[in-house]
Amino acid sequence: MGPSEENNLTVELVHELELLTPRLNAVKKAINRALIKIRYIEQKLIPGGNDNLVEVIKKEVLMYYSVGMEDIMSKSRESTITQARQVLAVLLKSKTSLSYAAVGLIINRDHATIMHSVKVIGDSKDTDDIAFKRYAIIEKNIDNVVLTLDIQE
Repeated sequence: MGPSEENNLTVELVHELELLTPRLNAVKKAINRALIKIRYIEQKLIPGGNDNLVEVIKKEVLMYYSVGMEDIMSKSRESTITQARQVLAVLLKSKTSLSYAAVGLIINRDHATIMHSVKVIGDSKDTDDIAFKRYAIIEKNIDNVVLTLDIQE
């Protein structure tokens, strides 16, 4: 095999690897999503886990904003639904041991969206007094229900 044949073979191999890389990345993402779902399901199956608390949080947020879970999980960008979705995400993250990814599974969003929601609600303490007051009211309602039902956080 001469030098030009080796160069051609090397070029072909590099080209094949370049074509495979996006496929491998897609498989890696699919595996990661599956692992997150498995961890979430395992967490839900653990006795004394977050189930009751998650349901209380969902109920309080949905009731306060007068929206349904299908609204939260939708792609809607309507203001009330967006606020409810962000508040729900932050409360699920702050009041349970769920990961960002697990919270994202509950509301049909990815972990980065949950992280953004945490930042937005945190920033609203300083910039949007009304939004933060709403959050605080819902949080207090949840705390009262948790005390009443003696749910472990």
